[in-house]
Amino acid sequence: MEIRRNVVLTSSDGFRLETSVLQWQGAERRLWTDAPVRLSRDGAVVSGTALDVRIAERHDDGGRARRATFTGTPTR
Repeated sequence: MEIRRNVVLTSSDGFRLETSVLQWQGAERRLWTDAPVRLSRDGAVVSGTALDVRIAERHDDGGRARRATFTGTPTR
């Protein structure tokens, strides 16, 4: 399956994924995009050039992150 245009996924715990194209292959339990991607949660933001998550293998490439921006007050 492929979803296009302003794709935004938000999990129940507040994790947010934004991209322009997102693909899912159920047989391999693989979620990926070759388009720029933005991941965010609780003030942390990671921007990458792509994303490849293989749920069955518990492996992901981290979206080949280029930049991470953290805002807010750190908690310890």
